[in-house]
Amino acid sequence: MAGVAVLLAGVIVGLLVADGDTPPTTSLAPITSTTTTRATTTTSTTLAPIATTTLPPEPTSEPIMVIASGDTVVDNQSPDTNFGSEPTLEIEQEEADIRRALIGFDVTEIPEGRTVASATLQIFQIDASEEGALISFVDGEWSESETTWSSAPPVGAPITPLAGGAGAAVAEVDVTSAVTGNGFVSLYLTTESDDGLDFESREGGQSPPALVITLADPEAGSEEGGIVLVGAGDIASCDSDGDDITASLLDEVVAAADEAVVFTAGDNAYEAGSAANFADCYEPTWGRHRAITRPAVGSREYRTAGAAPYFEYFGEAAGDPALGYYSYNLGGWHILVVNSNCPEIGGCEAGSPQEQWVREDLAAHSTACTLAYWHTPLFSSRSGGTNPEMLPIVQALDDADADVILNGNDHFYERFLPQDPEGSEDDDGMVQFTIGTGGRSLDDFLGPSPNSATRYNESFGVLALSLFAGGYDFEFVAPEGVTFSDSGTGACH
Repeated sequence: MAGVAVLLAGVIVGLLVADGDTPPTTSLAPITSTTTTRATTTTSTTLAPIATTTLPPEPTSEPIMVIASGDTVVDNQSPDTNFGSEPTLEIEQEEADIRRALIGFDVTEIPEGRTVASATLQIFQIDASEEGALISFVDGEWSESETTWSSAPPVGAPITPLAGGAGAAVAEVDVTSAVTGNGFVSLYLTTESDDGLDFESREGGQSPPALVITLADPEAGSEEGGIVLVGAGDIASCDSDGDDITASLLDEVVAAADEAVVFTAGDNAYEAGSAANFADCYEPTWGRHRAITRPAVGSREYRTAGAAPYFEYFGEAAGDPALGYYSYNLGGWHILVVNSNCPEIGGCEAGSPQEQWVREDLAAHSTACTLAYWHTPLFSSRSGGTNPEMLPIVQALDDADADVILNGNDHFYERFLPQDPEGSEDDDGMVQFTIGTGGRSLDDFLGPSPNSATRYNESFGVLALSLFAGGYDFEFVAPEGVTFSDSGTGACH
């Protein structure tokens, strides 16, 4: 099986673990595959170490720099005035006085067939500010020479925060999720600071706003060398040695790869996601791979106000602390990290900020393959039914022909057949994996949920996905001596 996830030192690498809360070269052993997913093949085979790439994939050409083709400010105190020729972009929010900046880039130099590995906004911050800005999508069209507050498009879904700084320096921020290829890239800069922030505009001098774009290795994500995404949920507890077991599995996978990407599916540090839980329980185990981890937040993290220690521990990799959701590109795949703690972020229902962001983010990334992960699953054999709170998010993903969902929360491993958001088997539907086997504990099943293809709750483990152009291989990786195995391959829509 090309690009298949790796069995190392007699162990299979596994993925997510659940909480149970509601809302380098190694010798290899044969693996016996079990049931399959959409467009799946299963065989018994001896595996070789998998070739992986970095995150982001290593670029194969010089970065592309794109200078802003337009920028302006809109001011609600001067609703019919255009500021497109001003040398500075001044933003602030002081009671009723609101100023926002619009910046646009004409991206035209990405060769056909090449994928964006990363995109960085460079913008010269003139003055010092302890408070930063928020970079968001622009929900409509605008013109540097004509747009005013009265005609400006709405602020779209947030992309990333821009931290405050000492000023008189170029600020850099990752905006990869906004750049998918050639076309017009449009960004809003807003702030809640009443002191305001001033940036140099393209008319202002020698440091106009710019995008620096690097391209992925064209071989990355090929079937011969897929990019490995590996992890689980419900992970670290000082009262269990399960996280030591799964961290060792990660060690094996990472050591065999050039570089790997680790994901978490929430409930990362028990019992309450406190600073002590992260320092004493998570850091000695899974913390060894923090530099390459893209986490999802769980319900345990919010047992500490605002999940603050989680966001402090993972930093920018965890996204905006006010949101807890974000996206990134991995080779030819687009990955969404969703926050299933719906009451903490204004809900998950249709029309909620997160549901709108999911739809806008998917519309902005027309990749062939899409994967999403979060903590609490929609379908589970623990509850015997569904968690309807996440249905609007799953519906948005299904509407965009997404391919794979990864969850935690329930402390076992489960894979579903491709199905639609209502739970009906559908060859064109998404495949859901629950990987709550990260180390905290293991749960009992309450009976198989419809379309549940396989279930296992007798050992910890991780899930390894090899993501290549047009499809993926998967494998549940368990400790040496475990006889259960589940592996296969699936095609993207």
